[in-house]
Amino acid sequence: MNFKTLLSFRKIILASVYLFSIILISKYTMQSDFEHIYVYYSTLFLAYILLYKILSVEEIWTFTIALIFITFVINYNVIPNWSDDIYRYYWDGILVSSGFNPYDKLPSELLNSGIDGITSELYEKLNSPNYFSVYPPFAQLFFAIAAKFSCQFSGFVILLRLLYMIPFFLSAFALKGLLKRLNASANLGFLILCNPLILVEGLINLHLEMISVSLLILFLYYIQKSTKSHWIYYYALSIATKLNPLVLFPYLFKTILKSNPSLFLKFTLFSLVLFTGVFINANLSHLFKSIDLYFQNFEFNASIYYILRYVGFEYSGYNLIKYIGPLLALSSMIIITLKSFRLEDKFNFNRLLLIGTFAYFVLLIGSTIVHPWYLIPLVMFGTLVRFWPAIVWSYVIILSYHNYAGGVYYEDLRYIAIEYFLLFGSLLWWYQTRKRAQQITR
Repeated sequence: MNFKTLLSFRKIILASVYLFSIILISKYTMQSDFEHIYVYYSTLFLAYILLYKILSVEEIWTFTIALIFITFVINYNVIPNWSDDIYRYYWDGILVSSGFNPYDKLPSELLNSGIDGITSELYEKLNSPNYFSVYPPFAQLFFAIAAKFSCQFSGFVILLRLLYMIPFFLSAFALKGLLKRLNASANLGFLILCNPLILVEGLINLHLEMISVSLLILFLYYIQKSTKSHWIYYYALSIATKLNPLVLFPYLFKTILKSNPSLFLKFTLFSLVLFTGVFINANLSHLFKSIDLYFQNFEFNASIYYILRYVGFEYSGYNLIKYIGPLLALSSMIIITLKSFRLEDKFNFNRLLLIGTFAYFVLLIGSTIVHPWYLIPLVMFGTLVRFWPAIVWSYVIILSYHNYAGGVYYEDLRYIAIEYFLLFGSLLWWYQTRKRAQQITR
């Protein structure tokens, strides 16, 4: 067996391990099976890294598209087992497709409404029945279409996953073109699109970050091509799917929108169309009220917040989350805005990628809640600028699932400490490596 044949054999084996690990994760693990989740995810991540190392530039896109497509095919009807968000998607989809406003009433107020599909069985699976929906209008459109053309929950999941694949595949080809125009390695596309976190939490568990990051990639493709028009629509749609792309707005306003009133007007009007409810006649006060309450009442896998929580508890004797949560969110946005406004007025695409990486990292570090799927935009931006701690974090954040081990929620701070120790250790390594590289090139 010659070296070329041996190398090809290794690639097929690694791709098979990658796909088999995904099958084990999607079909044979529950949220509470931490040991299995960790072993399968680690195996998947190892195959991912090794494939990145041995795949040539000529074959990387073939493998990338093939792995994504096969992952979709083998999981087209899989019910997400790691999160119960899917049931709120279905609830909201039923309401919107039936002509009701998902922001108008609480699920507890609609239980006996007589709306077809709104049942006590579905209600019992909701994770926040006493909160208005926190999903923005464009996300609701996806839910409504899937609910409208499905007769039951399993059909809803299949259609929703198919709808997710449309922008994801479009973004894959946009990313290929973007990397080519940037003269960047095509391997970065594999690192983004086949990152285990993106496929597991996005394509399998159907979190909205997959749609949002797909729209962000399309936004990057068009703004790199021209700052004049099309990008504003993809950027507005990404905000109307998940609100966090707003972290890019200070830089975009300073470098483009401020000096182009007509473009700013187009962006504002299109955003208003999305958020004032052409699709669903949205009551946005309830949407933002629920988001505000969410960050004042819930905590998960945080970093800085947990330190401040401890200090606050020692000082006051109780949890000060209702003060610390908003203060951290406000501080993060001030830091991001100041950083953006300190940069020069002229738009620079590479600087946009850097500010995107910085903004999402600051946002996550300052958050009271850091679910694994929240990292997906950071993985995309970070990979494009070779901020490798984003890749490291996309692996070590799987430790947060230990909170659900055994079926009873309990946050073991030792696992969180390990996660952030490895994250900040990789951050220090990355910084020192870059510093040495800069010294060599001088």
